[in-house]
This record gives sequence, structure tokens and C-alpha cells, in this order.
Amino acid sequence: MNDQTESNPPAMESIRSRLRVGFAIGACLCAGFAAEATGQVGGSSGVEAVRDYLLYFEPDLASQLEIHLYDGRLPDLTEEGLAARVRGYRDHRASLDPNTHKAASRYLAQRVSSFDDVRSWSWSPAFYLDAIGRSLWSLEESPGLPSDLRIEALTARLRQVSTGLEAAKANVFLPSQFLVRDGMEITADLKGYLQ
Repeated sequence: MNDQTESNPPAMESIRSRLRVGFAIGACLCAGFAAEATGQVGGSSGVEAVRDYLLYFEPDLASQLEIHLYDGRLPDLTEEGLAARVRGYRDHRASLDPNTHKAASRYLAQRVSSFDDVRSWSWSPAFYLDAIGRSLWSLEESPGLPSDLRIEALTARLRQVSTGLEAAKANVFLPSQFLVRDGMEITADLKGYLQ
């Protein structure tokens, strides 16, 4: 086996690829929000409020976009935290004109649908592992952050992983065996990567 394969197992590459796609989508959306907020596409302070809200509730997105206000924490994955997040998605979406603020409105609609209709937080352990993985990976993908601050932020987020996993245990009801196996594989890959 070559060095490349040993240091980057295929499962880990799959996780990295999935996270990079998620970050790219988030970056494009934030660029769309910025254009809307600055008047390039019908700007308003409402879009700035949406952007600030998203960055607070999705600290991995903030870190990846080099906004380091929330580097020391994971998203709130408790049932109460998820409920507050979806309430905010709904409230902010209702405050925007969907014709003028297409990027923000579309993203919020997708998030509301994901949380309310798909409800993967209630049946998929992978929802929690992806959220935690994105939060850790976003700091590695943040080239402007000095290494000492990156290690400090990673340490703070790692200390909160058990809280995120406890939230998963409390929130997930009757996951399928496939999802449990998939979640266990992702956890093992992530653990190996972090070590």
C-alpha cells in the first residue's frame, strides 16, 4: 500500500469530499447574501441579519469563511437548540422578499424543509456526525487562522464533541441499522483522522 493510501483512507477522502462540497455551497450562498446585502442585488439590512444569524447558528460555515467569531464552539445540537434554529430560519425567511433576496430565501427554505420535513436530526446519527465533522474540518480549511489559534479553537470544539453525541442519543429515535452502521464508520474514520 502506498503512503497516499495509508494517510488518506478512501472513507476519509469521501468525508473530505462531502465536506468540501458543503463548504463550497455555503460560500456561494454567503456571497449571494453579500451581494443582496450591499445592494448589488436589491440589498437590505434584512439579508445582513440573515447572514449574521446563519453564521451564529452554523459556526462551521463562519470558520470556513474566515469569520472567526464562533471558532470555539460547535453548533447547538440539542433539541432546544435545533428548535430555536428552525424558528429563526422561518422568521428570517418570512422577513425577506423572495423575489429580491433569492439566495437567502432559497437557502432558508431548504433549511426549514430539511429540519421540518426530512427531520434527519430525529432519525439519522449521521446528521450529528456531519455537523461535528464539518465544525472540526472547517478550522483545518481556514488558512488565514494562525496555527496557535487554530489549535485553541480545535481543542475547544473537541471538548464539546461529547455534548453533541449526547444530543444525538437524546434526539434520534429508531434509526435504521444502515444509518447506525454508516454513523459508526464515519465516527471511526473521523477518530482515526483526528489521531
